[in-house]
Amino acid sequence: MTSRILLVDDHHVVELGLRAIIASRPGLVVVGAVATGEEAVDWVGRDPPEMVVLDLRLAGEIDGIEAARRIAAIAPGVRTLCYTAADEEPYATRFLQAGGKAFVTKNSRPSEVLTAIERVLAGGRYLEPRMAQKIAVNRCDGRGDGCCFDRLSPRESEIVRRILLGQKNAAICAALRIMPSTLSTHRSRIFAKLGVRTDAELVLLARRCGVLDAVAAGPRRAAR
Repeated sequence: MTSRILLVDDHHVVELGLRAIIASRPGLVVVGAVATGEEAVDWVGRDPPEMVVLDLRLAGEIDGIEAARRIAAIAPGVRTLCYTAADEEPYATRFLQAGGKAFVTKNSRPSEVLTAIERVLAGGRYLEPRMAQKIAVNRCDGRGDGCCFDRLSPRESEIVRRILLGQKNAAICAALRIMPSTLSTHRSRIFAKLGVRTDAELVLLARRCGVLDAVAAGPRRAAR
């Protein structure tokens, strides 16, 4: 099945680069390109594609955030992905709140752009890890809706606690009486929720959010 994508960017060079990236993956096709948010909304109203990839800063009267909001209102099934040079966390948050499904900056690798496109087309969401971590840290710093670690389930929180204590996978599995495959699933969910990719990034985030200190101050259990 072919997924049709509309590009919205007022820089022709960026448009050409996106076309090349998208053309490298079978099943994805660019159906057109426009330079303004108004043109994007009009196109979606006439012939909705599966996805719209748009910049934040556009020619015309409305920006990418407002365009995403209007697209979500007239065609809820059309997914919007922001591809922009702006890497400030508030932009990503506002885009997602407007109904956007993914936020990727222009310094991302082509493979990450394709990952974001495919994940969103499959019904998911995508934030590049660096941006996801910025949002998570801001929540933990009191600039968002609660601490990012509060989003974890009790079991996930226990696994994080043991990782921060330096326990290896085998020790965690033995202590919690779970299979390695189950632990791997929990790890993937934890990393996705917190916007990290490795244990080292998890420790860094926990330190910045004050969670590491809390774990270290608690009763330390020996690794098994």
